[in-house]
Amino acid sequence: MKVFIQLLIVQAILLAGFFLIAMFVSQKAQTDIGEAELGLEQREGEVFDNIVAFKSSELGTFVWDYSWWQDLVDWIDNPDPEWVQNQFDKVLYTYNADFFCIYDSSGKRLTLTLNPDLKPLPKTQAMPLQLDEIVLNRAQGDWFKSAFEIDDFGIKEVYYSPVQPQSDIKRDGPHLGYLAAGRYWNDAFIDSLESLTGATILVTDSNNISEAEDEGWSGSVFLERKYKDYAGNEVLTLGVYKDLPVAGRIITELTQGRLYLLLVCLLVITMTLFALYYIVSRPLKTLSIALESGNTSVLDRLQKSRSEYGSLANLIKENFLQKQRLQEEIAYRRESEENLRITLDSIGDAVIATDTDGRIIRMNPIAERLTGCPFEEAKAKPFSEILNIVDGRTREKAESSVEKVLATGEIVGLAEHMILISRDGTEYHVADSGAPIRSDTGQTMGVVLVFRDITEEYGLQEQLQQSQKMEAIGQLAGGVAHDFNNMLACITSAAEMLKLHLSDKTKLMRYHRMIMESTERASGLTQKLLVFARKQNPSSEPIDLHEIIHATVALLENTIDRRIQIKMNLKAEMSTVICDASQLESALLNLCVNASHAMPDGGVLGIESEIVTLDPAYCEANSPFDLKAGQHIQIKVSDTGCGMPMDVVGHIFEPFFTTKEQGKGTGLGLSIVFGTIKQHNGAITVYSEVGVGTCFHILLPLADTFVSASENTIESEEIHGSGCILVVDDEPIMQHTAEDYLQHLGYDVLLANDGQAALELFKDKHETIDLVLLDMIMPHMSGRDCFIEMQKIDPKVKVVLSSGFCRDEDINELMDVGLCGFIGKPYRTATLSHVVSRVMQA
Repeated sequence: MKVFIQLLIVQAILLAGFFLIAMFVSQKAQTDIGEAELGLEQREGEVFDNIVAFKSSELGTFVWDYSWWQDLVDWIDNPDPEWVQNQFDKVLYTYNADFFCIYDSSGKRLTLTLNPDLKPLPKTQAMPLQLDEIVLNRAQGDWFKSAFEIDDFGIKEVYYSPVQPQSDIKRDGPHLGYLAAGRYWNDAFIDSLESLTGATILVTDSNNISEAEDEGWSGSVFLERKYKDYAGNEVLTLGVYKDLPVAGRIITELTQGRLYLLLVCLLVITMTLFALYYIVSRPLKTLSIALESGNTSVLDRLQKSRSEYGSLANLIKENFLQKQRLQEEIAYRRESEENLRITLDSIGDAVIATDTDGRIIRMNPIAERLTGCPFEEAKAKPFSEILNIVDGRTREKAESSVEKVLATGEIVGLAEHMILISRDGTEYHVADSGAPIRSDTGQTMGVVLVFRDITEEYGLQEQLQQSQKMEAIGQLAGGVAHDFNNMLACITSAAEMLKLHLSDKTKLMRYHRMIMESTERASGLTQKLLVFARKQNPSSEPIDLHEIIHATVALLENTIDRRIQIKMNLKAEMSTVICDASQLESALLNLCVNASHAMPDGGVLGIESEIVTLDPAYCEANSPFDLKAGQHIQIKVSDTGCGMPMDVVGHIFEPFFTTKEQGKGTGLGLSIVFGTIKQHNGAITVYSEVGVGTCFHILLPLADTFVSASENTIESEEIHGSGCILVVDDEPIMQHTAEDYLQHLGYDVLLANDGQAALELFKDKHETIDLVLLDMIMPHMSGRDCFIEMQKIDPKVKVVLSSGFCRDEDINELMDVGLCGFIGKPYRTATLSHVVSRVMQA
């Protein structure tokens, strides 16, 4: 170590000495050369300037003398081109001028004479400037001075002078005209200057003069001369190089001295480097190889030395052994950490781990998604700050699971109906459990919480409950409709029988018609309940959509707020569609009722129709719907209510999505409307604006057929006949009504009040019974079971089923096994007569 330090000290002293000597010699030489060069530059500059001034003086003399010439003054008053040619052509060659111009006192050019041998100067690239404009600008400046300008031929030196009479000795009188003469500094002129000065001249602009100076050579003097235009702007720069042999020799000698000094310094440094290599560098390289490669065997020879390097080699070997043991432990921990991470990331539930202070130390991706907070942001933050869990029923903040686990040291779980609110406001129904994290010694180190997203299961459960509720409502509606139809049947029957005893002219016929119209409207209401209850597939028949709209509006006028004005504008010339009338009426009714709810303070409910023609491109763009190109009828249902924001509009057709308060909406209405329109090969869209209102657009394909007002009407003429008919009904009123109807039509009637009594009667008299009018819903034995038993007695029995509530699939099933017909309650005499006559004659 001591030798190494000594070598370093000696090397530093030698280098410092050599450096000081070199600096002194160099500084002294540079000072002498600088003084010599400065004097030479000044002298050479004066010589160059005198030569340039001499070359320019002849041009200035020409302008001065001729501008004070009485003949020129007279010529300006009476210009004669021939006189100018005779007087001035030789002047150009005499004074080495390239051009001259004569102007009158207003600045108008009278003549321009150019040297015919004039050639462009290739060393310049500046844009030209008109000489006339220069003279006019000079009229306000100083005269009898030269300036430099640039035009199409290159850089020119121009002298300007006012024309004055010889009598104006002081030349301070008025200007009678102007004379301008100039010479181009072309290649020939530059060559003449180089010949006179013995220098090399470089023509450039002021921006490039530094580059020109850098191109100089050893032993030369560089001069820079700038020339300006009449406005004082620099337009020309000359770089003048002149060879000075004395300066070159001094520089050469100084350079050689520096080289000798440099060689000595290099020799000393080289010897020092060799010494340092063997004493310092080679052992350090051995240590470096061992550290980089991890191969400690190269240190065996170095360990044997008693120097500091031997001790360092021992320390390095021991460090490598410790490092190897540490790396093995780190690898094991990393593997365990990676396995834990993969396991947590693979779990389908959200997992959050905290320390004993409730600060988050780990989260898996599911937890990040549910909370809306990435782990990097949530790390080390309190658990309660990241996780927001409330009671779904009370909306109060739930008790912290972390605190419960830390307090009890046991596994805990959330109560039911808990909601986790994400950072973006999304709500998830969750079920969780928390457990303590224990060390090998059993000490609690933190808490791990597992959250399961049960939003979908919760939604399915609510959907199931809603479905069960709707099914129960349907069954209730069917039962109510059945009983109500029986009562309507009694009223209708009584009114029909009353009509038999009235003449057409009596005033009581007016009340009879009122009773029948009221029962028909009531029957229509119960029919809607039956459609809702029996969940049948939509019928496909041509329907006039305008009639459905009118029926819907008639129903709305008696149900919605009277402050809401209903406006219809049905412009469609064709309005026949293939549809299920009850389903479309329900869809329109749903849209109109929702519109009325959006206008609690009144407003305008609009219903419009028009014919539109869809092209294939439009049909393809509406991918959720199965639209076909061609004519469609478009129905618009609009309101002037509160409107909806765009985020709500995007969800309104989703099942169970509702903007109404809890208990005031199921969220199924618009999803059913969407399904109904799509099922009819149509499309429905919505536009809404907050504070303006909402408008639904419905597209339905037009049918090829036309429905007249007389189609599907109830037969009005009665058909009389003969035979024996068995009437089976558990309602006495319906029994007697049917009996009166049939007897009025000419039939013999047998009565039975339930299925069992009907079977006993049928066994005894089936040979004389021509037809059985059988009620579907009866106690003890249903109409279906009674019909099957009758078939066992007489396979050819003719049965007409009668009911106020019967599902289509039940009727179709019985039709397949021999049922002859069906008539719904309440029915009229004429309808019954047609059904009975058709079955009897079959």
